[in-house]
Amino acid sequence: MTNVKRELQETSKSKILLYPLLVVMAIIPLIVHQKTYPTHLEQYSWYSYAETAYDFFLYYKSVWLVIMAALMLVILCWKMVKEKEYRKISMFMIPAGIYGLFIIISMIFSKDRTISLHGIVEQFEPGTVLLGYLIFMYYSYLVVDTENNVQFLMRAWIVSIAILCILGLLQVLGHDFFATDFGKKLITTGETWKNLEFSFGENRIYLTLYNPNYVGLYATLALPVLGTLLLFTKNIKWKVIYGILMVGMVICIVGSQSKTAFGSLAVVIIFAIVFFRKFIKQYWKFLVPIVIGIGIIFFIFDTSIGHEYTNSIKSAINTFTSKDTSRSIITRVDTLDDEVIINYMENPLHISYTRDGESFAIIAKDDGGTELSTIRDESGIAIQDERFQGIHLNPVYSEGMYMLRFSTDSGITWYFSNETGKDKEGYYFYTPYGKWDKVNNPEVFDMKESLFSGRGYIWSRTIPILKDYMIKGSGPDTFTLVFPQDDYIGLENNGFKGSIVSKPHNLFLQIGVQTGVISLIAFLALYLIYFIQSVRVYIKNKFESYSAQIGVGIFLATIGYMIGGITNDSTITVSPIFWILLGIGFAMNQKIKEE
Repeated sequence: MTNVKRELQETSKSKILLYPLLVVMAIIPLIVHQKTYPTHLEQYSWYSYAETAYDFFLYYKSVWLVIMAALMLVILCWKMVKEKEYRKISMFMIPAGIYGLFIIISMIFSKDRTISLHGIVEQFEPGTVLLGYLIFMYYSYLVVDTENNVQFLMRAWIVSIAILCILGLLQVLGHDFFATDFGKKLITTGETWKNLEFSFGENRIYLTLYNPNYVGLYATLALPVLGTLLLFTKNIKWKVIYGILMVGMVICIVGSQSKTAFGSLAVVIIFAIVFFRKFIKQYWKFLVPIVIGIGIIFFIFDTSIGHEYTNSIKSAINTFTSKDTSRSIITRVDTLDDEVIINYMENPLHISYTRDGESFAIIAKDDGGTELSTIRDESGIAIQDERFQGIHLNPVYSEGMYMLRFSTDSGITWYFSNETGKDKEGYYFYTPYGKWDKVNNPEVFDMKESLFSGRGYIWSRTIPILKDYMIKGSGPDTFTLVFPQDDYIGLENNGFKGSIVSKPHNLFLQIGVQTGVISLIAFLALYLIYFIQSVRVYIKNKFESYSAQIGVGIFLATIGYMIGGITNDSTITVSPIFWILLGIGFAMNQKIKEE
């Protein structure tokens, strides 16, 4: 009787240690609340004058992640003093430690230490959060050491998934909870709710995850776990629950229009077929109706939104497979001291102006230095040369300043001036934010810039800067600062005019730039250890224990996340769950090997 009581007390103590993980996995992703914060970017010419901005989805998630990481670190230190078990170092901790070390180094040598410590606009994933991810992984590896603990944590996560599925269903049906007066008042302060509107698009699912793309990333973690549990559980009630939640996640993918999820889950399914080949043969009569049912629901919801999701997938495939025949009419602009050079249809045009009081004379030359004749028409001053047809030049006086307006029949309108201030010599470009700046023509990696909804453009400008951050990195959350935001011509040609590129849309480029290429190698080594370990554990496993069942489900989920990382970044709305699952995955692998 005493032994039973002692076991119950130990189980209760063990469950208490799970609550910080429960908060991170199940509660923090649901947090949505208004925060007014300083941008720390108003001094840059490529950003607006706004000194503050609003956030609803990221700031408080970031704060609570740091709090939970600090709590777990305290618990770990306390347990390490008391228990030898908590002092063990596994092989995977070596690359994890190297990754953590370079996160700290990148914070010390950051482009902006304030941002690296507190986070940046639209991201809020500072170095403290990145270090928190490693704490989450190690903590879950040590604490989630029994099947009961795993079940407890998974069921808490399932409740959170269910809440998100309900929110998603409401959003896709046009009854977004956050668009109701009650929902607005719940997530705002003061009278802000009266003017609150989220611009995600009509009936677009974004849940509480800030970006519809992150809905797909979340689903790639949830669906493999739910599907694996559905396959192996013998309890009919739980089979129904898992099935309903899988349908909910599929609806969320369709409603979010996340193409990444489609590709990631296709790869996950291939791995699942390999691992579950025997069970597929044995239970194909049970599995086929489920697959058909999910397919029918997918078709119904895709039809209800006008096939927007399938059409977007087709468009992405066409963009990937077709040759890039489109060419921008202007590929380069140089703002020099004495002139502006515009490469128009592969022909350099040299323009400048002289002014004597209100007398304004525009000078246009070709690359050979020959002055081009001009004529005035209804659109302004046109160049009488077939190489530069469609160009119009006009003097403009605005806000006490003379400037030269350059426009084309294709819709481009730019302003240049050499009178922008005593501290600025030569010609400057008028940015979409009402500031004057030099145009940058950054180094470009040759690739199709229209790839993956313009991600090709971002990657083509990001890859060349990796060489500058091999060791130190630019600092956590500083990608915005080192990306060539002053590539105004490239931004406009690729549909990014008037916006900042706040992320590379690639997990691996994000790590390589911000915390250094060495840290990226360490991160990949960490996952490679887990990948090889998991393949060895599960390739011939009979999946008779819950540890093996949930272990392989988590392994498939992490594969989906890593594939999704090709077109998505690390984000505080989803990444903490990945790191916890990774820690649990290592724990389950260890448990199975010991058994």
